[in-house]
Amino acid sequence: MCGTDWKGCPEQPQGADDPRSKSKTIEEMVRADRPLSEEERQAMQLVQLAPTAKNTQKPVFIFAGDKIYAGVADDEPFDLVDLGICKLHFEIGMKQLFLQGHFEFGNGSIYKRS
Repeated sequence: MCGTDWKGCPEQPQGADDPRSKSKTIEEMVRADRPLSEEERQAMQLVQLAPTAKNTQKPVFIFAGDKIYAGVADDEPFDLVDLGICKLHFEIGMKQLFLQGHFEFGNGSIYKRS
């Protein structure tokens, strides 16, 4: 029987800690020439949870010196939509930590700190 704890249900909710989850690790989503700050790592945790088409999580975040870029290969339908969703999740994470900024529009765009 399917109870409120979701055990025995055919479709159980998945989260980042669920071994069946398709979420990529932060290391798989990031290219960096330096260690991420704690704030950046927390914002990337929200990116991990961002919904993407077919759960592909293709967007990549590049941390180069004091600059942050986000981009995607854009070889499948919805790749740019997924990029926008992931960029927004990063921005929300940074704003929750009282670090204001936003990504410029487009693929391969830079994060501008306010």
